Amino acid sequence: MVAVSPPLPMLATGCAEMNQTQSIIVYRNPMEQAMWEGLMSSSSLIPIMLGLVAFMVAMLVIARVSERIYNYRQPNWMTPTMFVVSGAIGIIVANFFWI
Repeated sequence: MVAVSPPLPMLATGCAEMNQTQSIIVYRNPMEQAMWEGLMSSSSLIPIMLGLVAFMVAMLVIARVSERIYNYRQPNWMTPTMFVVSGAIGIIVANFFWI
């Protein structure tokens, strides 16, 4: 003989009750709300995050390589060059994943 379990309790909407949490998001100003809702509703969040990660990794790699080449005494032009090259790499990665 097969045992049958009693039906799930029903809500006023007719759906079975599920354990779901509700969260309230408090924004500091309308501009912040528009920014986060725009990022979360579109498909641009992942490419932007990957571009930022690529920027940071490129900065670290270029800094390590330049430390070894210049023996911990980098010329004055090296830091702006690192930012430009890392920024270009970040933009290329974000553009690649945006497609």
